Amino acid sequence: LKKRRVVSSVARSVYALSDAVPSDPLDLHRMRLAASLLLYPDAGPCGVSLLAHVGIDVWGADLNRVDVVRNVSSEVLTSLCRIRPSHPAVRPWVDLGARTDVASSGTSEAVAAAVVQTALDHGALAAIISADDALQDGVTTVEAIVAAAASVSRWPGAGKVRTLLAMMDGRSQSVGESRLRVMLTIAGLGLVPQFPVCDQGADVPFAYAD
Repeated sequence: LKKRRVVSSVARSVYALSDAVPSDPLDLHRMRLAASLLLYPDAGPCGVSLLAHVGIDVWGADLNRVDVVRNVSSEVLTSLCRIRPSHPAVRPWVDLGARTDVASSGTSEAVAAAVVQTALDHGALAAIISADDALQDGVTTVEAIVAAAASVSRWPGAGKVRTLLAMMDGRSQSVGESRLRVMLTIAGLGLVPQFPVCDQGADVPFAYAD
């Protein structure tokens, strides 16, 4: 079947119908995460893979490897995934379902930890974009992200996490808005997201600056 291109290899010993393999890198990452969880039933997603799993905006992150947590003593790299030991601050052992289950299942801390891990792995901007989306949709809270960040304050790369805390803003409603806000802030231009624009001093705004 593989020779006839009916099926394609997603990972070692894991196959999918060729027509079902997505070309979009983020969708392919989600499929490879599903493959990882088949290969390692005791694993759970973490970091950027957890964010992708629950539908949080992901931008600027390297999606070549899936991030999962298992009961291991040290980090292990394979061609498919980065297997990490469990850590309560930034590497939560969770296996989330659909995004609609996140708020009700009390996993705000897990999403916050994944945002912090994204900052450490992929830089502040990638984490800010994911944090903005998670905060905008109420999937996590500022307090949860601050708490996760406190546990890595002395880790290598903690400066990227401090930048995340200083610049995340749940009022931004898209990847483009978050990127523009960060760029303008770095350039020294102050701005207020979703600032109401009123017509000649009217009490009711007629438009909003996005």
